[in-house]
Amino acid sequence: MKSGAINLVVEGSQIDTEPFPLERQKNGETLRSALRVRGGQETFSGLTIRQGRTMKEDLAEIKTRHINADGELEIDREVTEKQVDDIEFFEVNTEFVITESTRDDAARELLSFAMDGSVQQALIDVVEFAKANPSAEMNMAGTDQGSNVDHITAVGDIQHATDLPDDVRDHPNILLGFEDLEWEQRELRGFITKSGYLAIYEPSEMDVEEYSRFVREAVLPFATPDVS
Repeated sequence: MKSGAINLVVEGSQIDTEPFPLERQKNGETLRSALRVRGGQETFSGLTIRQGRTMKEDLAEIKTRHINADGELEIDREVTEKQVDDIEFFEVNTEFVITESTRDDAARELLSFAMDGSVQQALIDVVEFAKANPSAEMNMAGTDQGSNVDHITAVGDIQHATDLPDDVRDHPNILLGFEDLEWEQRELRGFITKSGYLAIYEPSEMDVEEYSRFVREAVLPFATPDVS
């Protein structure tokens, strides 16, 4: 399985790691942010893929607790400690970046700084994506986490539907499952969300280069940056 959240490089240049680590002050503590990359060689398909990691320190309140003899929960101590938000990514052709989750705001922030531009979460028109793949089975439109439209669990054959609820077209948490999607003489199975998360279950051996090509060729035409 290969999966990740699609982020668009709205403007920017190649990743520059020279300014890192960055430092900031919070509650008297020095907190650091760092970004590391590797790779950058062009593939046979013409893609330049750089894999890397963003790291950002922040302060978190830690409570240690126990259950006392009366069965009540008690706090032993409460301390503030440094924790690191550690996110892997890969960047393709200075066009888009794949992160681990659609909630990776810290990664987008550091990548925007490193690319001297703007890296923004992609929003996918899942209805048009479905219609562009008429041979595939796309009969599930559910929701990913945090949705307010839980009543939508199945929509049926959305490639040919003309009266879809507005929630299906517009809500950022819509999830679309697909099977038998033909691409490069193979049939793909997975899901994609309106909020830009793409998971490919089959073929299970799909690698980063193939995943990147699928995103570039089959998904980006239906992607717009989230400027909200």
